[in-house]
Formats: sequence, structure tokens, C-alpha cells
Amino acid sequence: MFKIVVLAFAVTAGLGSDSFAGVCRDLHGQFVPCPKAPPALLCRDAKTKQPAKCKAPGTEPIPSAIRHFNG
Repeated sequence: MFKIVVLAFAVTAGLGSDSFAGVCRDLHGQFVPCPKAPPALLCRDAKTKQPAKCKAPGTEPIPSAIRHFNG
């Protein structure tokens, strides 16, 4: 019996958190859409200007003005 109760609670807790994932409150307590997450930081090699992993030696962040993709 205890296992069924724990399982039911886990399922309802999981469903409840997903249903409120996109709802935030502003300074006045009103519900508003949550702000989007900031874009992932993209980096490039400082010499060759080719994409590279961030935190690698000799890399620099790609300015947001030139982040464009064909597609």
C-alpha cells in the first residue's frame, strides 16, 4: 500500500512541475510568461576564427552580431 502511495505522489509531482514550467510572476504578483534562457555561449579560435570549445586556450567568444546560420 505504501509503495502505491509513493508512486502516485511521484507521478503527480512530476506532472505538476511540468505544467507550471512556463509561468512566472512579475513584481506585482501577476502571472507572466517566463523569460527565455540566454543563448549558449559560442566560442571560436582566436587565430583561425574556426568554432572551438569554450574554456580552451586561445579561444574568444563569438560576438552576437555575427551569429548567423544558413538555414
